[in-house]
Amino acid sequence: GYRMEDMDSEEFCAIHLATLCEAAVRNLEEADGLGLAVKYHPDLVHTFLDGVFPNHFHLLVDQAGRDRVLKVSGTYSKNRGRHAEGDFKSDSEEKEREASQEIRDASNQFLLPSFEALEQSSYNIKKVQ
Repeated sequence: GYRMEDMDSEEFCAIHLATLCEAAVRNLEEADGLGLAVKYHPDLVHTFLDGVFPNHFHLLVDQAGRDRVLKVSGTYSKNRGRHAEGDFKSDSEEKEREASQEIRDASNQFLLPSFEALEQSSYNIKKVQ
């Protein structure tokens, strides 16, 4: 087994994230359709508008509602409430490129199996095209 004091920060973080993924899968299965996993992607708002809202919550969003959702979703949430609110700019690819080999190795060893299980869950909403 692994001892916490023998792990580096990258391994510890990957194991922590794996436990979150495992808990999500477990809870999704136990909820039997009451919950959904939605993978992040830059056009996530349309997954909600065109997939989650109508298919899971059975909500039809009229044009005024769509316009409000699109307006709010265009604001970078981590900057909300500040004077210089800005448009969201995805930095996921940049973060992935800049990840150290230690992060990649720990992620592949500890996180990947549970992340893939979450992605493969029948309760995972795939990107709406």
